[in-house]
Amino acid sequence: MEHDITTAAYAGSTSRLEFLANATYLAPEDYSLAFAAVARLEERTSPEAVTLYYKRIGAGLCWQEAFEETFRISAGDFYDLFDSPRFPDEP
Repeated sequence: MEHDITTAAYAGSTSRLEFLANATYLAPEDYSLAFAAVARLEERTSPEAVTLYYKRIGAGLCWQEAFEETFRISAGDFYDLFDSPRFPDEP
């Protein structure tokens, strides 16, 4: 049942990665996509940036603000870049 809801919610998302950011259920194949996204974010900044992102959320920032402050790109722009055929190497 929950997987059906997840599939329906994905249909309304602009990208698979954007959907995963708000998902309450992840299918096994989603974990590799999420891992790849985190690896790309670390490449743009540093491995410590992921920890900083969560610290900013803990300090009261909404996740979108924490994302942009930490990774120097909006979540929407990151989704677009991640979905592009060639993800740029430079921030």
